[in-house]
Order: sequence, then C-alpha cells, then structure tokens
Amino acid sequence: MFLATALVVSIAFPVATRAVTVADKRAQAARLKAEVDAQAERIAAADRKLRLASYDVHDADARMRSAQARVEAAQAVLVTARRRLASRAVNAYVHGGQVSFVEQIVASATRKPSNPEGFDIHAPFRLPYSVNRVRLETARAFLDF
Repeated sequence: MFLATALVVSIAFPVATRAVTVADKRAQAARLKAEVDAQAERIAAADRKLRLASYDVHDADARMRSAQARVEAAQAVLVTARRRLASRAVNAYVHGGQVSFVEQIVASATRKPSNPEGFDIHAPFRLPYSVNRVRLETARAFLDF
C-alpha cells in the first residue's frame, strides 16, 4: 500500500518532488562551497604565516652569520692582542721593564692587516738599498754604505 501511495504521489506531483530535491542539492552545494571557501581562506592565512615565518628564519640566520663573523673577528683581535702582550712582556723582561718610545711609535705606525703587530725593530731585517750596516749611538744613527 505504501509503495502504491508513493508511486501515485510521484506520478501526480512529479515537478514538486523534483523541485524539492534540486533545491536541497543547490542548498547543499552552496553550503559545501561556503565550507570550501572558508577552508581556502584558512589555508591562505596559514600559507602567509608560513612565508612570514620562513622570512624570519632567513633573517635570523643572516643575523647569526653576521654575529658569528663579528665574534671570529673579535677572537682574531684578541689573539693578536695576546701575542702582542706576550711579546711586550718578554721584551720588558729582557730590557729591564722598559719598552722604548721609538719601538712603540714604529710598531703602531707600521700595523696593517698582514702584520697586525707592526714592525718589530728588534727582529732582523734587510737593510734598504746599499746600506751595509746601521750603527746606533745615543740620540744618533749612522748608516754605513
């Protein structure tokens, strides 16, 4: 009996039955579209956050490399200063605690990246041009050619 009634209703009102089904499907499609759009917005927002975080990581890495380079440069300066201090301490011990004013001037005036300690006037060196010998007296220097 139920089957017969359903058959009669669908034959008598075919348009109304289909209209409700199509309207339901359209409403369902609209809800699905709204859900998909909302998910797309959440995905886009998450992607923006991920890209910003990636930029922050790259920036932090660059700052870390820069800081590491500055630390290494500071360590190199420290090593040079320690060597200079050791050299001065030995020199002061050997010469009775005095470092000559000329030695300080020559060392500070000749410092460069390839020779951070400057020229050591106590170390052997080649004489310029045809100078054979340098003789030092109090407040005077003589060059022998």
